[in-house]
Amino acid sequence: MEFFVVIAILALIGSFLGWVAFFRIGTLAKEIERLKTLLYARNDNTEKTSPSATIAIQEFKPEIKSEVQPEEGSAQENVEDNPATIEDPRKAVAAKISDSASNTSGQPPSRGSTPLVSEKFIASLKQNWMTWLGGLCIALAGIFLARYSIQQGLVGPTARIASGIITGLLLHCSAEWLRRKTSENHQVFAMLAGGGSITLFATLLASFHYYQMFSPLIVFVILALVATATMWLSRIHGPVLAAMGMLGAYAVPMLVSTGSGNVLAAMLYSLVISSSILFLLRYIYRYWLWIGLLAGGLIWWGISLNYPSADGWRGLYLALFAYGLYSIIPADWLLQKKETLDASENPLRIIFATKNSLRNLQPLSLLLIIIAQCITILLENNSTPSLLSIIPLAAIVLLISNKKENSTTLAWGLYLGHLIVLLLINVSHSSDFYIKEVLAIYQADHFIFLAVVSSLFTVMAIRNFSSSQFKSWWSSLAILAPLLALIVSYLLGHSYLEDWQWSVNALVFGAFYIFMATKASRQGWQLAWTVWFFLAGHFAYTIAAVVLLDNAGLTIALALQAISIAVIVKRFDVPQIGWLLKITLLLVVARLTLNPWLVDYPAANHWSLWTYGGATLSCYIASRILKDYPKLSRWTEAASLHLFVLTLWAESRYWLYNGEVFSHQFTFIEAALNVSLFGTLALVYHYKRQVSSSLASLYTLYAKILMLMALGNYGLIIIKTLESDIWVWKSISETPIFNLLILGYLVPALIATVSYKYFFTGFKKLSAGLSAVMIFIFINVEIRHLWNGNINLQTTTSDAELYTYSVVWMLLAITAILAGSWRYGKQCYQGGMLLLAMVILKVFIIDMAQLDGVYRIIAFMGLGLSLLGIAYLHKKIGNAVFDTSESIEN
Repeated sequence: MEFFVVIAILALIGSFLGWVAFFRIGTLAKEIERLKTLLYARNDNTEKTSPSATIAIQEFKPEIKSEVQPEEGSAQENVEDNPATIEDPRKAVAAKISDSASNTSGQPPSRGSTPLVSEKFIASLKQNWMTWLGGLCIALAGIFLARYSIQQGLVGPTARIASGIITGLLLHCSAEWLRRKTSENHQVFAMLAGGGSITLFATLLASFHYYQMFSPLIVFVILALVATATMWLSRIHGPVLAAMGMLGAYAVPMLVSTGSGNVLAAMLYSLVISSSILFLLRYIYRYWLWIGLLAGGLIWWGISLNYPSADGWRGLYLALFAYGLYSIIPADWLLQKKETLDASENPLRIIFATKNSLRNLQPLSLLLIIIAQCITILLENNSTPSLLSIIPLAAIVLLISNKKENSTTLAWGLYLGHLIVLLLINVSHSSDFYIKEVLAIYQADHFIFLAVVSSLFTVMAIRNFSSSQFKSWWSSLAILAPLLALIVSYLLGHSYLEDWQWSVNALVFGAFYIFMATKASRQGWQLAWTVWFFLAGHFAYTIAAVVLLDNAGLTIALALQAISIAVIVKRFDVPQIGWLLKITLLLVVARLTLNPWLVDYPAANHWSLWTYGGATLSCYIASRILKDYPKLSRWTEAASLHLFVLTLWAESRYWLYNGEVFSHQFTFIEAALNVSLFGTLALVYHYKRQVSSSLASLYTLYAKILMLMALGNYGLIIIKTLESDIWVWKSISETPIFNLLILGYLVPALIATVSYKYFFTGFKKLSAGLSAVMIFIFINVEIRHLWNGNINLQTTTSDAELYTYSVVWMLLAITAILAGSWRYGKQCYQGGMLLLAMVILKVFIIDMAQLDGVYRIIAFMGLGLSLLGIAYLHKKIGNAVFDTSESIEN
């Protein structure tokens, strides 16, 4: 009884919503007819009053053609979702004439006024929400009909399945009868048909899952027939039916699931549904249907990750899914149809282009499938990856990328993905990041796996080379695949052989590659073979050196690759492989910059000189080799600039801390050295900025950053000096004059003085002021050190020291006044006068503070007379100085 009540309620709701929508459509149809009448009347008036109407019609003819004619590769690309709403071309012309007449500015409507896809969807949803809701209710009714009958046991299995099939067929028949009766295609009918398809999907799946009424083959065939029927009905009712069928079909296994965990059947079902949608896309291409198809297929792959029973089958599932994406729509069952790109197009950029065409969506979809494959290998985490789960997708990708040039780069992506996943599986989970060695009993299996996979990619890359215009991608894969497999083998099982044996293997590879490069060059092979054989040979020799050398050897070996790549670029004129040079430079710079957190070096040998210095020299040599290639030369020179700074910094720390370059110390000596180092390099880079036009912006940036770093270190020294920190005064010996005061206080002043003349003009005043202040600070700390043996400001100051400050300050003030009046202008003169006033105040307030009686009277009398004398001198000399400065400025 409850069963019939539910059916009646659902039928009543669906009927109510359907009739409401039907009557609303009738009202809208009358409104449209009224608007058409007004439009034709306006068109007639326009034709009578405007002699250019004929011209306007002729101008719009090509536009009408472009609207009706579908895009290449799809039968109904630009047709609206409802086939019955295609307008008469004459009406479209009239509408366009009306639009142009209403455009008062006389300008054609802008393209930006075209509504976006999301806006169209929202507008359609607002207009047809009742239709969508009614169709959804009908679809859910069909699904829950099967579920309810199962749970309640109201009828027998055969009756349940029969009622579900009959319900689905009745819904389809009703949709077709209404379509023929009304002679129009409306979304209401599409919703009825979609609900029928979902009901049939649910019922057939239930007959297989719960009752085993049919064999898997029979269910597979029937589901395929239902999917095919849905495809053809979508051509009649529009893409709305396709969207409902797709969403409902993918959701059916979850809605009627019994928790049996038979995920393999669901994955097979997903492939069937995906195939039917792909067949549909052959006739009605919509990019959102493609996205829904991709999402549905990958969602079921993601669900299978929770079921161990799917282990070993996910690779085959992804391979079949990828095969369908490329074969079904063009009916290219052997993947032999050639799809080329223009020579100017980059196959790597095609993947990430934000376009909705099939040529862009296909490679992006395949990339997502490759990522899913890598995640599968990583999460299954078997002792040795299964070849049966990897080979199918690898073969499909290699076949696809042979003929589809928009997917050329994905073969490289899949191979690198396999290698990276193998390394990630064996990464240590401790605080130290390193790759664990595979257990000895599994090492041989890993070697066999790597040999088979690399051989497959090498052979297929050689095969694909001849038919592709992107020769470098295939030649590089064919040559480097075995070498990369050797590296991964060493990382996962280096104890299998001695280090010298691994090194010999790498040397054998290198010798073979160099031999083949020489042969290719002499016999006139394709340039790609020659270039990549040379690169691989150098790379193999580097691997041999790395295996035998320590971390420092690895760094210099990587840096030497910059020279070898530069030589190959110049010799064969192939700047296209500049990306490889950039990657090498980034690795070297990142490794040497982040060394304190990446690598530990022994302090026994002078590694910093030949690691940092050798890398700097390598980059500089590469920049000289590539001087005819400005863009690549800029990269190498920028790297050499950065590494040169790091070299000087590392060398200073090496000598300061007895070889412990990365010691967790920071002393006064290092801060003083940093001021000298960074300040001097800032001046050097500023000079190079003036003589180098191509790297001027880079030199400018480096110069400013280095000068700020110098000022930061100097500021730290001054702060610690004022705090009388032992960090400063304990580091300075008692030797007078010739001590660290010269490095810590005088050298910065000299750098500021030089900066006044040779640094950026915008910093001239700042440099002059800093120079004066720094010289004043240096003289005072030297006086302090001469009288006390240190510069600790917390010790007692003697009268003789105070008098010394006064005398020296007076001399400095007089010198500044004279220099300002004779040459350096108003600001120098004003500084001298200010210092002179400070001297006089100090003498009479501090130096003579102990005087009493008549001596105090004399002292203050002298102070007053001195100030009056200074005022008189200021008036006599100052006016002349100011007049000279103004005349110079004018």
